[in-house]
Amino acid sequence: MALQLPQGSACSRSPQPRVATPQSPPEPPNPSCRLCAGPPPPRAPEPATASLTALTYRDKFVIICLNIFEYGLKQQEKRRLELDTFTACVQEAVQENREQGKLRIAKFEEKHLLSLSAIRDESDLASMEARIVAYSEDITELSSVLMTLEMQLVEQLEETINMFERNIIDLVGLFVENVQSLYPFLRGRGWEALLGPGLTLATTLLPASRGLGRRLHA
Repeated sequence: MALQLPQGSACSRSPQPRVATPQSPPEPPNPSCRLCAGPPPPRAPEPATASLTALTYRDKFVIICLNIFEYGLKQQEKRRLELDTFTACVQEAVQENREQGKLRIAKFEEKHLLSLSAIRDESDLASMEARIVAYSEDITELSSVLMTLEMQLVEQLEETINMFERNIIDLVGLFVENVQSLYPFLRGRGWEALLGPGLTLATTLLPASRGLGRRLHA
């Protein structure tokens, strides 16, 4: 007894014998027939990196934590460069101010190298007093110049410190903001499944305990 295909699934390439006349046109292949369809097309290669939606919660957690760690290292390098720049600016300002002070003192010493000896050897009292007054005026002028240099250094350092503080605050604020934006991806359904009933119990008891504490302190 010959096998019969179900109605509507007959195929011209079926192994059943069929007599065909030369005048009859060839029948189109039936898509529902396995013999006509041929071998299945090859599957497209899967991407090398799977999307986060196809990963488990543990895999997502690890990937996000690694991204946070690498981002933290880059931001740490930026803060280190900022600190190095700040330190170099402070040292340069202090060294420049120190050199200017040394130059002023050297000029004063060169001018009044023999002043004390000349005052001691002076026999005329009026001339001695005139030398002392001139010497005192030069000392006052030198002191004023050194104090001016000191105030300039303080202003420079204050401006540099304020700029460094603003830059560090901006870097840290940007880092914290970007890291906090990743927290919702860590606190998902997998987080609740990982903690289990303990999370539900904690979220239920925490508001009640706060209310009880307020009533006790009232």
